[in-house]
Amino acid sequence: MQQVQHVRVGPAPRRAALAYQNRDIVGAFCDRFEISEAESRALFDDTKRWLWLHTIPGCPRLVVTEPIYIIDEMWHNFVLHTKAYAEYCTTRLGRFIHHLPTAPRARLREERAFRRNPDAYRRRRREKTEAQYAFISEHLGSATLARWYAEYPLRYGREWFARYGIEVGELHPEVAARLRSLAASDRRVARAA
Repeated sequence: MQQVQHVRVGPAPRRAALAYQNRDIVGAFCDRFEISEAESRALFDDTKRWLWLHTIPGCPRLVVTEPIYIIDEMWHNFVLHTKAYAEYCTTRLGRFIHHLPTAPRARLREERAFRRNPDAYRRRRREKTEAQYAFISEHLGSATLARWYAEYPLRYGREWFARYGIEVGELHPEVAARLRSLAASDRRVARAA
């Protein structure tokens, strides 16, 4: 679980934030993960959406979890292009968005909180997750929410990451089943439209 530090200012213009293109970033991701340029470009667009969310006043503390690790990987790729990333943040988002991985101490605190009271811990996590989902859906739409949390974990899951030597946690079987169901229903709605 990773968190992002933000300084509240005002929302960046969404169009400007999403219009930014960089062939080097897209190409480097294609090379690293052996995916098509179109797929890499789509993931880069979603990463810019994720970053843009952090400029919105009232943004909850957004957390990268297993379903959207692919967006986090593209974010890592973007950050490695330090000059481009810094310029993008300052010119398109109005400020630098720091990437702050979860520190080992924070993980220990999470584990202790779970051991102390698993039900309370799960309830807090569920509330935070629901707030994050609602925020994403409100500002980016339900199609983006479904893509990030239903399609991406199926397409870019544990096995996919393992091919590249990246270890990610396994989704709980109930969560995976819900995601598959959500993705299937979303595809049926899209076909009907």
